[in-house]
Amino acid sequence: MNGVLDASRVKTYLKNSMYPLMYLFGKNSMPDVDNLLTSFYQLDDEARQEVVETIRLKLQYHRDPKRAEQIKQIKGW
Repeated sequence: MNGVLDASRVKTYLKNSMYPLMYLFGKNSMPDVDNLLTSFYQLDDEARQEVVETIRLKLQYHRDPKRAEQIKQIKGW
């Protein structure tokens, strides 16, 4: 049963979070998004944490208010 529940959670996440986010990026940005996701996947846990921390730092000084507001409309987990 856990496999079914996990698969359901992933489908729900993709539907409610990732799909709307992809539309915000636009089709011309999809190669960059794909590269970011596949690159992130290949990193070890330490490097992944460093990327997450770098993004948190960047967001402190480089957040686009309009985009930040759009993100609030997207459901997460």
